[in-house]
Amino acid sequence: MKTDASKPKNIKENNVRLILTRMYEHKEMTAQGLSDITGISKTTVNKLVTDLVGAGIILPVRKGNSTSEGGRKPEVYRFNENYKYVVSTELHDDSTYCCIMNLNCEILYNYMEEYEETYEFEEAIEKLRENIRKGFSETGLQASDIGAVTVSCSAIVDEDKGTIENITIGSWEGTFPVLESLADMFCENTPIIVNNIARFSGYAELQKQPELKKERVATLLFWEDTVGGCIVRNGVYENGANHMVGEIGHIVLDHGWNYKSMGNASAQFENLVNDKAILKYAYENGMQHKKSVLYPAIKSKTLTLDDVFDAYCGDDEFAADIMDRSAYCIALVMHYIIMIYDPKYFILQGIYYKAGDKFINTLYQMIKKLVPYHSEDTLIIAHSGFKEQYKKAFNVGACLYAVELLIKRCFDTL
Repeated sequence: MKTDASKPKNIKENNVRLILTRMYEHKEMTAQGLSDITGISKTTVNKLVTDLVGAGIILPVRKGNSTSEGGRKPEVYRFNENYKYVVSTELHDDSTYCCIMNLNCEILYNYMEEYEETYEFEEAIEKLRENIRKGFSETGLQASDIGAVTVSCSAIVDEDKGTIENITIGSWEGTFPVLESLADMFCENTPIIVNNIARFSGYAELQKQPELKKERVATLLFWEDTVGGCIVRNGVYENGANHMVGEIGHIVLDHGWNYKSMGNASAQFENLVNDKAILKYAYENGMQHKKSVLYPAIKSKTLTLDDVFDAYCGDDEFAADIMDRSAYCIALVMHYIIMIYDPKYFILQGIYYKAGDKFINTLYQMIKKLVPYHSEDTLIIAHSGFKEQYKKAFNVGACLYAVELLIKRCFDTL
């Protein structure tokens, strides 16, 4: 049922959301500043700020400067980062991770537990529950202090149901009720958001560059042997009816190159560009390149990704061949995404940041051949600002997503 945005309740709800969003973005503001930036009258802003201070959602912090006309110094307010806390977790068959943050993404508790063996889903969930209980114990927080919970998985998920869908991960096979398995640890109205780790990681870019909230953005995450992505339009990431939007690593490429390492001409994208694929291609073709600086490491079976990236940046011919192969596959997938979503920004997260601007320039050259009407003015390709911290970007994205969800719900507390 549609709501009438012109009704007083809906106007007030929209005003509260707008004020809190601007407070979160700008950290500290006066009532007049909020009025100026939102277009809401100062009288209305003053009333809503009073309500929000009473609820503990924003805090008065100090007196500001008087205007040129003099008069009373205005009160300066800030978003209360400790109003609620976010529990950000990872769930896998061989590890669990729990992080507890305030609403500024500042970490209070952070613990990864890796196992020598793999666990069935029920056992893995119990391990995650133990990790969360440990976080509560060490921080002194209770379930009522938690504003939102996120669960990141390397799998296809149904966010609406809170389930991992139709997967085979180690001994896991089928559909698994993640939300249902954790719900009793938190208050009844606490949202538990289950999604793919690549979507939360992609969403984190909105914190690095808030202006992206008004743009069409595609992120590509290259995390060891996993490749995924996120499509964000106007600040909202897309899941799609079948929950496959963002499962970019599953795209099958008929890349047209006869790669010995792949066995045939078609393969899933992530199997062509992940860390294992880079090293495998180097080992299977490197013995022919005795002049390459990579040859001694290839011969001794000690080659690392850093060796490849360093050689590439140093203009080694064979390293360029290795990286051009990856760039070609990435450019093909970018081409498909452009045809469907027409993003203005492509942001590369993960291992390829070590290839620097040279790799970005190569992608531009290849994209121009595939989509000749695009230029650097109409399509921006860049490495993520997280760089070597890309493995923790999902925490930032999960927190940002949770904060925006909390802002939407704050009206109910007034």
